[in-house]
Amino acid sequence: MESFVGQDLLKYKDATHHFDKFPQYFDQYIPMMNRAASQMFTVDGASKREKQRKIWRELGPFKEKFNLAKDLYRAWKVIK
Repeated sequence: MESFVGQDLLKYKDATHHFDKFPQYFDQYIPMMNRAASQMFTVDGASKREKQRKIWRELGPFKEKFNLAKDLYRAWKVIK
């Protein structure tokens, strides 16, 4: 447990419980990130700004964006 591997295991011990408790990370957020990356890296003649606006709109209304921000903060707290 003194090695860097043991230290990482101790540091991230709560991460699996957190991600099991909140399945939206894998059910919603990873596919959302894949779609956003696909849109950003597809050459279709649209400007970067237009693509960013489209991704922002696809995140949904304010409440959904706020929930996303809360979940990202929770994940950051678990893995920091």
